[in-house]
Amino acid sequence: MLDIRDWIAVHAHRTPDATAQIDHATGRCFTYREMDRRVDRLGSYLRHTLGLTQGAVVGVLSPNSSDVLDVDFACARVGSVFFPMNTRLAPPELAYQLNDAAPHVLFVGKGMETLASAALSEVETAPLLIGIAGASLGPTIEAIIADTGPLGPVEPRHVDDPWTLIYSSGTTGRPKGIVHSHGMVTAQAVMNCVPLGLNPDCVNLTILPLFHISGLNIFAHPMFYAGGTQVTLEGFNPNEVLQVIGDPEVGISHFCGVPTIFEVLAAQPEFAATDTSSVRGVYVGGAASTLSLLETYADKGMPLIQGYGMTEAGPTITVLNSADAVRKLGSAGKTAMHVDLKILRADNTVCAPDEIGEILIRGPSIISAYFKRPDTQETDFLDGWLRTGDMGHLDEEGFLYLSDRKKDMFISGGENVYPAEIENVLAGIEGIIKAAVVGVPDSTWGEVGAACVITQADAEVSLTTIQAACEGKLARYKIPKYLHCFDSLPLGASGKVLKNQLRAQLGDSA
Repeated sequence: MLDIRDWIAVHAHRTPDATAQIDHATGRCFTYREMDRRVDRLGSYLRHTLGLTQGAVVGVLSPNSSDVLDVDFACARVGSVFFPMNTRLAPPELAYQLNDAAPHVLFVGKGMETLASAALSEVETAPLLIGIAGASLGPTIEAIIADTGPLGPVEPRHVDDPWTLIYSSGTTGRPKGIVHSHGMVTAQAVMNCVPLGLNPDCVNLTILPLFHISGLNIFAHPMFYAGGTQVTLEGFNPNEVLQVIGDPEVGISHFCGVPTIFEVLAAQPEFAATDTSSVRGVYVGGAASTLSLLETYADKGMPLIQGYGMTEAGPTITVLNSADAVRKLGSAGKTAMHVDLKILRADNTVCAPDEIGEILIRGPSIISAYFKRPDTQETDFLDGWLRTGDMGHLDEEGFLYLSDRKKDMFISGGENVYPAEIENVLAGIEGIIKAAVVGVPDSTWGEVGAACVITQADAEVSLTTIQAACEGKLARYKIPKYLHCFDSLPLGASGKVLKNQLRAQLGDSA
């Protein structure tokens, strides 16, 4: 079986003095030699001090930090599973994932202590807590690195060994764990390195959260694979982002974001004066980009590369190069290297060009099963292909166009929102007989949730009531921003609410 090389160890050997990481929040800078030592000591702690065996899950609940990536590669080195958790989730949502994944240890970053405590109060078996990114919780990462001896020889990683575990929102209200193996992560790195020209001279700026597949794999992991420099921002602050991009001493060459981020950046007074001459690759995903946004960044010398992806794919599925952006406006592009894609009719026969059907994908970066979910094999997979649940068509040139997103999902500020999660909460509110949630257009976030409900005749249900019921149970970006009361909701033959018809009734207004 093919072995997977330890990227950090290889670069520490070949270019030990090259800069591996810059942590913008703290100003810390680590060469590949220094990062290799940190990863080695953390790996030694996981393997020898804690006695974690291969496949043991290691959780992280933290803002972006170079520490998070140190833990990431320590897990990779010893065969543990790196499990970054969404810091925007509510305690019950985190508790579900903690119970499902059962991590042996949880690294907690500064500012996350209260959230971690609330989530762990609902967990069956509490993991060991370790403070990172400035948190003083339990043993700290710096104390561990200082006090732990070398790891020593370890067995090589294989393509099928698990590396990362990330949860997606559940279409039925139950999130699904998605495991990416070493082979899958490596395939994704190769697919991003080649077309974007990533090399040891490149510098990536990570704006998106590292608990998101795009934050992790576009382009943090590929940059380490290439031996370049990874600059990590703690979170999104538009002025800070422009300052870093415009700093010639940093020399940012690549970064990734969602349309909302790019729109906010362009709206800043400093945008026009920011020096972007070092930038070579800018990727935007998560939602469609408007022509005006494409023109704004093209005029600034940063033509946007668009794409379509999903966590299950690691995430890249298709890429729309900037040269085709205007000519193929609205397209998601052509399939990336090592990704196969087909469009099927309901009877599983292949659609003709321009015929809408369900998008299926396969390839070395795409999962073949969900974590602890054998029940999904018959519904989510077909003869080795993953059913995306997305509808679309291919034109005569092979460009993909999406016509409807995965089931009833909508995207708010780059975050996938599945209405079933929200509807499960609304069902418990006194006075609500039936509830459905759909995404409606929003000038800031792209889309936000609108709750459409049928209430009892004497019930006093308000938007405030609904938002209060969701508070603490759902991440804030999932909480509905609008309320519509109906006498009846459009239903299909099976009794399910027809979300397409409901969205049509609401139109573009909230």
